[in-house]
Amino acid sequence: MKLNLEEVQHNCKKELANMKLDQVKEKGEENRVRETLNNQIEDLKVKLEIENNSVEMYKKLLEEKERELVKQMNSVNDENWNKINELTNEKCFRFKNLEIN
Repeated sequence: MKLNLEEVQHNCKKELANMKLDQVKEKGEENRVRETLNNQIEDLKVKLEIENNSVEMYKKLLEEKERELVKQMNSVNDENWNKINELTNEKCFRFKNLEIN
């Protein structure tokens, strides 16, 4: 009976030790998974920051191109108004010359 009790106690201690070992293994695996996920999150944050910076850069480039386009359009409009003004002046001058003759 004492031998049987010692055997049961030994088996319980052995099972308890195995359970503790399994718990340590599972906790280590959880920590590895957590660390992997945290690293992935950090990588994604860095990529997001890079993309946000790219978006800002492209916005600034677009604004600059739009300003250049507006300047070009204004220049063309000014040229056209000058041509219209010159033609109108020439027309008036010719009409005056016709009236005089």
